[in-house]
This record gives sequence, C-alpha cells and structure tokens, in this order.
Amino acid sequence: MLRLFQQYAAEYKTKQDAYAKIWNIVDPTLSQHNRNFAQNIQLLRKSKEDVQIDAALRASMTNSEDSVDYDIDDMEPTNLDFDIKVS
Repeated sequence: MLRLFQQYAAEYKTKQDAYAKIWNIVDPTLSQHNRNFAQNIQLLRKSKEDVQIDAALRASMTNSEDSVDYDIDDMEPTNLDFDIKVS
C-alpha cells in the first residue's frame, strides 16, 4: 500500500498536495461523525501552530529591553478619566 501511495505521490510537488488530493477523494465517503473528528484534528494542528508562533513571538519580546511586565502593586495610582460622570 505504501508503495502505491509513493508511486502516485511522486506526481505532486509536495506530500501535502498528495495528501490533500487523497483527502478530497476520501472525505465524501466518510460518515459525518468521522468528518467532524477529522476537522477537530485539523483545528488542533492549527492551534498547535498558533501556540508555537505565539511562543516564538513572546520569546523575542522578552529579549527586548522594552518589556511591559509590571506588577500592579508597584505602579503609581493615576486618575483615569473615562468620561464617567458620578452623581
């Protein structure tokens, strides 16, 4: 089976293209439950990628000198005018 897949996968630029082609063939044959399951897996993969990107951005920000990590107890009280009229 793997050889058969590799033979047809060689026609595509990337493995992802081959997987997408196969998925487009298989997806309509699946039950709704299995389609939902596959969509959930895809969302988890996207979430993982988003977390990795976010972690890399946070790491790059912590290396900068302009950090915004302050403790609320160490800050001076200020008058924040939000145009709220108290009677």
